[in-house]
Amino acid sequence: MPPPMLPVLQDIAAYLDELRQALVAEYEALSADDTARLANLAVVKQRLSDILGDLDRERSDLLREAGLDLDRTGVLAYLDRQSASERAPLDALWQRIETLTRDCRRLNRINGIVIEKRRRRTLQALHILQGQAPADDLYTAHGTPPGNGPGNTLAKA
Repeated sequence: MPPPMLPVLQDIAAYLDELRQALVAEYEALSADDTARLANLAVVKQRLSDILGDLDRERSDLLREAGLDLDRTGVLAYLDRQSASERAPLDALWQRIETLTRDCRRLNRINGIVIEKRRRRTLQALHILQGQAPADDLYTAHGTPPGNGPGNTLAKA
């Protein structure tokens, strides 16, 4: 009988791979400025995040039942308790999960940078349209929003 952690780790790896693919697709949609696709991907990412959260709770429950820590150390201790034949597929899955997790974090960070740059450009364009000098910061040294005074807008010009 396979260890109870095996199907959980298999599912985690499969859904992390789907999340990685969704993050790659998100980058492509950001590059193409495809807002409809971005909206669809947001739904997909939320669904995958929910599923992965449930699977992580399942993994934590198995570790708790085994009297182990719920973090990476606990997983490694769980792996150490398995026979050599049971451990091999678990080791491979755990390594895959760690690799996929790093990939997802990296891709998410890249997408976040792209989104932040676009947000700043949009904010600068908005300031220009409102007749305000573009601001790089959200707040001045006094803690107030930049351009917090009457300005000339293009509508008034």
